[in-house]
Amino acid sequence: MTSRLQFPMPHLLIVEDNPDDVELLSVALTPYQHRLSLSWVPNMTTALQYLRKQDPFQLAQTPDLIVVDLNLPTHSGRMLLHELSQDPVGRHSRRLVLSGTRTATDVEYAQKYGVEVSVLKPVLWDGWVDLAHQVASLAGCTRPESSPTKQQTTRQAGGVPSPGFDDVSHRRSRATGPGTAERPVPARRLNT
Repeated sequence: MTSRLQFPMPHLLIVEDNPDDVELLSVALTPYQHRLSLSWVPNMTTALQYLRKQDPFQLAQTPDLIVVDLNLPTHSGRMLLHELSQDPVGRHSRRLVLSGTRTATDVEYAQKYGVEVSVLKPVLWDGWVDLAHQVASLAGCTRPESSPTKQQTTRQAGGVPSPGFDDVSHRRSRATGPGTAERPVPARRLNT
C-alpha cells in the first residue's frame, strides 16, 4: 500500500485577495479534489510567511504551484514575484499569474520573475474551468474525466462547499436575496 507521506498529492497555494475569485477557482478545481490540495492566503505578507514556514505555518505543505493575483492590495503581486525569485522555497515552486488586466508590461514583468503562465482572470464559467485544468496540469495533476457542470456549480455556489477541499475556519456573510446567509468558502484561507 502506498503511503500518502511518501507520495503527497500536489499542493497549490493561491495568493488572491478576492474570496469570490478563490471560490470560483476552487469549485472549478472540484474534479481534482482527490488529487490536488490547496491553500489560500490573501496577501503577500501571509504568502511569504506560509512559504518560509513561519508562525503559524510551520507545518504548511510546500506548494508545487503558486497562483498569484498580480493586483494585490498594499503589496502588489509584482512585489511578491520579486520576493519569490529571491526566496529559496519560492524560487523552486512553479508560478502562474492571474490579473484583471493583461498588459505587455505585466507579461514582461511576470516572465522576468520566472512565471510560467500569465492569465487574464476569466469572466465566464467555461474560462474558470479552462483555468482550473491549466492550474492542475502545472501543479502535476492529470486531466479529470469530467468537469463540474453549471448545475453542480450553482448548487455549490448556493452554499454547499466543494467536497474534498478544506473549508475556511471562519465564515463570511454574503447577501443572498432579502437576507444574508453564512457559508464557507471551498478553499482553506490561512490568515485574514
